[in-house]
Amino acid sequence: MSNRIKFTIPGKKLQYTFNVESLPLGPQMKKELRLDIAKRLPSNIIPLHACVISDGDNTILISGASKSGKSTLAHILKKLGFRVVANDFVASWLHDGDIYASDINLKENNQDKKPMKIDQIVFLKPKDPRDMFRLNLKQLKILYRSTLTPLSYKDLKHLLTNPIFKQIYKLHYCLGNCQTPQRWLRCIKNTLYGEKPSRIGIIGLGTIGQDLANLLIREPWLTSLSLYSPNQNKLAGAILDLKSANPTLTISQETSAKKVFGESDLVVLCFNQNNPTNILNTANERHRKILTHSKICNKIAKDVRKINNFNGTVLVVTNPVDFLSWYFYQESGLLSNQVYGVGLGLDYKRLKTLSLEKFEVIGEHGDEIKIVRIKNNQLISINNPDLLSKLTSYSNRIRQFTSRTRFGPVHEILSLLVSLRRRNATIRVSTKYGEIFLGQTIVLRNRIPMIKYKISPSLQTKFSMIQKNFGQYKQLTFSTDRT
Repeated sequence: MSNRIKFTIPGKKLQYTFNVESLPLGPQMKKELRLDIAKRLPSNIIPLHACVISDGDNTILISGASKSGKSTLAHILKKLGFRVVANDFVASWLHDGDIYASDINLKENNQDKKPMKIDQIVFLKPKDPRDMFRLNLKQLKILYRSTLTPLSYKDLKHLLTNPIFKQIYKLHYCLGNCQTPQRWLRCIKNTLYGEKPSRIGIIGLGTIGQDLANLLIREPWLTSLSLYSPNQNKLAGAILDLKSANPTLTISQETSAKKVFGESDLVVLCFNQNNPTNILNTANERHRKILTHSKICNKIAKDVRKINNFNGTVLVVTNPVDFLSWYFYQESGLLSNQVYGVGLGLDYKRLKTLSLEKFEVIGEHGDEIKIVRIKNNQLISINNPDLLSKLTSYSNRIRQFTSRTRFGPVHEILSLLVSLRRRNATIRVSTKYGEIFLGQTIVLRNRIPMIKYKISPSLQTKFSMIQKNFGQYKQLTFSTDRT
């Protein structure tokens, strides 16, 4: 004898009836029936393999393939006051430009439920090496289809051009690098409670640190400036000088890097060890202090790990920028969208002084930078050794006439600070590329990064050599730090 059951969607006058042999429904049978409903939904509704959680102020839709961690993340978000309002399969639609969603569930389970306006849409990609990121539209369509396996492309094709999906794209971001559920919890907190940086910290008060502080103190959005240098006497004098330029600004002399992080929501690492005893014998000038600088970086990163609640951003300026950005990211435990290296934007601006062509730059700041052109949103190598030589020797040519580069770097740092205060911006920084950090152009939407350009296979091959060199530096640095 069969049993008749009904599925409904709160907020929609839809009902789907099935005859089943036995009750209650098992999880697998319930999933199969929901997948059948997903194929039969009207064209103005998109199904998602997802749960919906809400704390009364924020409603988040969490989507992913089976066993990607949806339920685990929803459970741990209870610590922030969230509760599950729809589970496993939901229907979504547009109303006055906003996305609403509700449960595709048995009629008796949907009693008194109402559709929820969605504020964030999170897709889970636990094996991706990045922590928080956005996908381009094509990538998101592929991921969406994978969450609804075993539905075919034919079943879903009409949904992918739906205006609802375009809105899903606007609201989405992805979580990867699933080391622990607590790390994903930190990611969600980062999006919910992150604020515009207005309290800036600077670690290292050499030429770059002093010039940057001097530029910053006249920025109207700056509320405080926290400075640290091992040379406390020099630091005290610099602060006296800065205060005379802006007497109303709070400028603090900190006695440790840890205290800078405790008082700041964006920290710039621009320390530089003069006359280090441990110099690496390499033709790459920016890598010669890698052993000394990595030790300093390691100590600062351990202090940050002890704080355990730093929700701000770190800009790494000290060379070698790409390696130290990766190293600080690894040792501090921060998220990949909290650590950026400063250098690629400066390379790009220097390139603009050398050529009027619409070229881009990508890669490791310094000797390994690549000049590229854009074709169909893909970066392709160009063969112009003379231009490349002029770009890579730009710093050396400055130092023929003065002790070091100053104005380009500090203005690039300030430009990034201003961009990071905006929710949406395009920036050129060193960021996560596979298992390393590399200079790339990224688009920030709600301060979550998306790689702007695809990389051609030939460029990927060239970067594999950088990745190999990176591995050698990692091994050398780790062995040095442990001695």
